[in-house]
Amino acid sequence: MGSYIRVNTLPCYEALKGDLDREYLERPFRCFNPILDAFPTSYKGVPVKTDFRVGIELFRLFNNSKLSELEKKERALILFYKDNIPEDVEFAWSGIDWFMHLGYNKSRNEVSPLQEEKPDGDVTKQGIEENPCTSDTCLDFDFDASRIYTAFLVTYDIDLQTVKYMHFFQFMFMLSDVSNECQYSKVLEIRKTSLVGKKGRERAVYMQMKRMFAIPIEVSEEDKKALEAMGISSDDLDQFMQM
Repeated sequence: MGSYIRVNTLPCYEALKGDLDREYLERPFRCFNPILDAFPTSYKGVPVKTDFRVGIELFRLFNNSKLSELEKKERALILFYKDNIPEDVEFAWSGIDWFMHLGYNKSRNEVSPLQEEKPDGDVTKQGIEENPCTSDTCLDFDFDASRIYTAFLVTYDIDLQTVKYMHFFQFMFMLSDVSNECQYSKVLEIRKTSLVGKKGRERAVYMQMKRMFAIPIEVSEEDKKALEAMGISSDDLDQFMQM
């Protein structure tokens, strides 16, 4: 028989043994793994709301240009923690940030599986049309609601109307892998496509499709005042967005 190394003699054994007894959030060597870890229902011991509807509501809340940043944070804390809001606001907010990034810790430079590297593109008058959108701007849970709903029906035979509970992490993982035949996938592909290098009819077709499926952009009153201070009126902005 061959010789074996006793595990408890390895230099890293004590550190690993301690890590195995702790929640995955405390492990410095990896982030949330849906294969190995149970979907979390708490953040560092604090119970939180994890249904996919909560995650969607948080996205909608952060994209609401009619609310101040303070109002967004206050409502987000209530939505996520309900009656268990930690007194340490910085800690509480880090929990929401962790949740929205699907268990990935930005402070450790971990990259979410839904976060995509943005290819280089020319910065031109077309702006978002000329450059592929980032994962944050390619999706809108209001504007794309019907497409997301049917994508789950077509791909997984799941009716989101009748689902009592689905963890937000699970929902987002599944959303990122729906069938390419779904309208949702096709629309996202159009939004992500760069116009750099495209010419003639091909460019014209993609520009038209990008305009057709562009996510409406709400401009807050604060931003409008800033634009007006630069001599840009709301009408000028509307015309620019239609280009």
